[in-house]
Amino acid sequence: MNKTDLVFQSYGRCCRKDDFFVDFYDFFMSGSDTIRNRFLKTDMDAQRHLLRNGIVQLILHARTIPTTRQSWARPGVTS
Repeated sequence: MNKTDLVFQSYGRCCRKDDFFVDFYDFFMSGSDTIRNRFLKTDMDAQRHLLRNGIVQLILHARTIPTTRQSWARPGVTS
């Protein structure tokens, strides 16, 4: 099993409960009034859905990149 498969499985465990995304945004917005104010009129159910799906798309994309192509993005790693 490669690293992206491990990430995909780990993320799957996070997705089992919606609390993961609720907690993420609670923590994110607690860091700044400016950030919190940008989300005042936001449909947070829809926002959490967008985040959840966006992360899945990133992971799925990463799973399609051959390992030799991924190494360029990691400093100090050569193919």
